[in-house]
Amino acid sequence: MMHRIPGMLVLPEPDALTTLGFLYKNKQIQANEYNQLLASCVRLLCKPDDRYSAVFVKTRPCVTSLMEDIMKAFPRFRYLFMYRNSSKSVMSSLSLLYQDKAPMALCFIMDSNIVSTILPFVRYYFYYYNVFLNEKTNTGINGKKLSTTGILTAAWAASVAQTAELRYRGYNVGSILYEDFMNNPRRSLSVLLQVLDIRSEHLAGAAEALKVDFNKGVSHELFMDARRAMSTENRLEADNILKAYGLSKLGERYEISGLLKLA
Repeated sequence: MMHRIPGMLVLPEPDALTTLGFLYKNKQIQANEYNQLLASCVRLLCKPDDRYSAVFVKTRPCVTSLMEDIMKAFPRFRYLFMYRNSSKSVMSSLSLLYQDKAPMALCFIMDSNIVSTILPFVRYYFYYYNVFLNEKTNTGINGKKLSTTGILTAAWAASVAQTAELRYRGYNVGSILYEDFMNNPRRSLSVLLQVLDIRSEHLAGAAEALKVDFNKGVSHELFMDARRAMSTENRLEADNILKAYGLSKLGERYEISGLLKLA
């Protein structure tokens, strides 16, 4: 929707930030190198351009842990964290995986303890790319033993917990619950534009983007009720992961401090 606002450059999921996160977490670069590269990377992404008056950067959920370092370097930027209800997030991700035979095969491997013993790298890399950067090390969760549902739950939990921790420590991060936003999209968008100091005259154009169904043809109906669609074992696994991160049970509403009031 932000791409409909005149003068707004939208940068979706820049690889540079993701790569830097993995390099630093894997200790392939030192802290001072990381901080310098991160600041330079953000400056390059947001470099002045006569065609644009503002830049909107949408990062991957797996790099939420970088937000603190970026905020320290650029405290005047506006930071927003949008997240979904845990069950809807997990089931939406599962539904996307089941749209193609290749990811379906990966899910089959991860959900089979026998096959995963023979091919352990599948679980390892799926956890690595979705959870590793944001994970808490003292949760007792072993990523190599998680099912597909467990890894997706851990990815959601780690990202949300990172943001909740930043809010607890006083960082000014605005949070938006997707379901609240979609209850009244136009009203929610109006509030969001006010938070970002974007003139209300651009509301109509931005709202038009909300009418576009980017997932057209993708069916989510089979996965909408997570607690019925999942096996008892998967639900228990998900709830245990969420508990380890100090979050509510699967499907229960969880509000991060500073949640924007959109009603």
